[in-house]
Amino acid sequence: MLRLCTEKTVDVRRCPDDVTLRANSPQRRRAVHWPEPEFVGRDGAALESSCTKNSGTEFAVGSTKVDCFPAGMTAAGCSFVVNVVGMGVDVAVKFTPNCWGSLQTIHHALRRYHVNG
Repeated sequence: MLRLCTEKTVDVRRCPDDVTLRANSPQRRRAVHWPEPEFVGRDGAALESSCTKNSGTEFAVGSTKVDCFPAGMTAAGCSFVVNVVGMGVDVAVKFTPNCWGSLQTIHHALRRYHVNG
């Protein structure tokens, strides 16, 4: 006879919140730090944890899900999302004869966006 254990054996005391940061380098990456998740066993004792990425890892621009689990387990965990947004806007301008505006107007518009954006 197969006996299934359905009793909850681990509680998540704290899971890091989702993180959104702006990239701080021309390589469009950012080192991201978060507090360690906290798991406790059925007896109330703290359990060590591990995550699919370590706090302090450099993340590229985009969204990455980070999963964390009590050491030695893969079922009773938590997850959060790291969002890294670019430093600004990548702009491509195509100049054609008789196009509206001037180079100076475009330069001022881009400069205004960079300062305010």
